[in-house]
Amino acid sequence: PNIFKCCHANLQKLLELLMLLVYCNSSQHATIHTDDAEDGKPENLTSKLATNINALEILVDLMARCIPYIILYVEEHSGKRPALSAESLKDLVRFSVEAAIKIRRSSNDNRPSDTISSPNRVDLSSELLVTTLQLYSDHPDNYSIVEPRYHILSHYILAFPTFKEVSTKVLVLKTLEYVCTGLVGSDVTLPLTVTCQIYFALCRILMKKCSRDSSSGEKTKRMMGEFLLDLKALSDTIEKLFPLDESLYQVMCDCGFLDEKLQEYYKYVSSRRPVSEDGTCSSDLAKSTTMDETYVAICRILKLVIAQNEISPSRREFDRKVLNNFLACAIKELGDDACEASLSVFESMLSVGDRSASEDMSCIIDIIRCSGQKLPVSRLTKVFKMIKEALGKNAAAQDA
Repeated sequence: PNIFKCCHANLQKLLELLMLLVYCNSSQHATIHTDDAEDGKPENLTSKLATNINALEILVDLMARCIPYIILYVEEHSGKRPALSAESLKDLVRFSVEAAIKIRRSSNDNRPSDTISSPNRVDLSSELLVTTLQLYSDHPDNYSIVEPRYHILSHYILAFPTFKEVSTKVLVLKTLEYVCTGLVGSDVTLPLTVTCQIYFALCRILMKKCSRDSSSGEKTKRMMGEFLLDLKALSDTIEKLFPLDESLYQVMCDCGFLDEKLQEYYKYVSSRRPVSEDGTCSSDLAKSTTMDETYVAICRILKLVIAQNEISPSRREFDRKVLNNFLACAIKELGDDACEASLSVFESMLSVGDRSASEDMSCIIDIIRCSGQKLPVSRLTKVFKMIKEALGKNAAAQDA
């Protein structure tokens, strides 16, 4: 426990000693051969290969004392730590989000974690992640040796919504980006899956809240605002990694983005629609709604997944009607930003797709017909502009 009171310099020394233990005897097993000696160094350089990974039990033990969701999990499961696997992932994601809600609602959190700020206190969770990043960058094989056993990065991603310090969250995402782009050939399926599931969980909690009511206490509004910032940060990283890692599209689909996730989001967005009793469009559209920013974050990733799905040889079949209705809701009922995000997805679909162009165009025509029910001219103008741009890119859409 005293490690939480040590100064930054002493903690650095402790972690350096830990890494020496991890690399212990590595010179007996691996060397890096270079053609030219640099700075007077011998041609055979000792490799920093993690050969004594049992030493990382110390790091894992420290993680259990400073990562918020693990602390709560241990408390609620009689001292048992979370065991991360494909089978347990959904339950752990749910637990992490619930833990994040508890932490944000608690005004007297005196846990030994990064949630406490003090000028003399080190951010242990961040320091452990920095050490992990150094470990993974010291040798290209270290990630493949360590991560499958300890799931260090995946646990940090799971804990993402429970961290209060923005710097810690940035470091988590930067580490993920490094592993996905800097360690070619490494299996990043689990970290990416955890990332997607946390992204979907945040989408769900925000959409659900916005669909119920717009009146909330200050603490709830602040909490939802923090979750929205988390969602945007995850969206930035997913958007950045999408063209660089082909497996991300598959992971998104395997997580059910085009199936149950989209159906669930449509349920929330449609349940808050301000329609009249006869089902016609409202004549009073707001410039913005509480759901807009979450909807935009979903569409940013949906656009990428749909576009990839249209050209993928392993194309996923899904209920196109749910997708079109989800997009139509924003044009008819949400604010300007959500409308533009929806039209961006529609344009992407029509620009590259051909097999579903007819169904997509039918949905758009139905939206235009809504103009007779007082759909604002500004919205109609945006729809026609989108159609013009999409038709210029895809002949199949013209035929539709």
